[in-house]
Amino acid sequence: MNSRRAILALVTLCMLAALAACGGQTASPVPDEPTATADLEPTATVDLEPTATPESTPPGADTPAPTGTRVSRTYLTYESEANGFSIDYPDEWEISERASMPGTATFITPLQGADDTFRENVTVVVQGAPADATTLDEFTEMALAQGRELIPRFMVMESRSATLAGNPAQQVVYTGLQGERDLRWLQLWSLVGDQVYILTYTAEENEFTTFRSVVQQMITSMEIR
Repeated sequence: MNSRRAILALVTLCMLAALAACGGQTASPVPDEPTATADLEPTATVDLEPTATPESTPPGADTPAPTGTRVSRTYLTYESEANGFSIDYPDEWEISERASMPGTATFITPLQGADDTFRENVTVVVQGAPADATTLDEFTEMALAQGRELIPRFMVMESRSATLAGNPAQQVVYTGLQGERDLRWLQLWSLVGDQVYILTYTAEENEFTTFRSVVQQMITSMEIR
């Protein structure tokens, strides 16, 4: 029972941190009490979805339409000494740290336009692992059970083994309803020592793929010490 309550608290914490971006709100990047430091030096520039190089066009022939868009992003490194992890994030995203949610950092996308009312985001939560959930399978079973209790129309789309910062992890993709929003989540969790590390990507259902490659870059960059 204690493990169920602990996992319920973790799942709730992840949801609260992620849903702080609802309504197009701008979360404050300054916590009441600093919990981590961010290295603001650019770490990498990544080209996403490169445009294919077109072959030369003979004189008088129609010019072929572009087949893709080149997107270049600069990533910064966020490092939490207190929680023992670092992760790269796009330099145009905001960071939110809240003293009321210790062990939590949220990376928030910029608004995509005047009609954008939800800011997709990635949240990393670090908390003590429940005493009785000593394996990934046990933690996964309990976490999904709590998701079914907390999230209306909860549906698991994917659940598979993965790695997070080189550690065994479980990756879960699920959908559900929060208020009037259809959302899709991607979560990875890993038990490292006596800590559980949970990375959550939260997006509106129809925007999930928009930042999927960026989120994968963030997942790949994460280090746990």
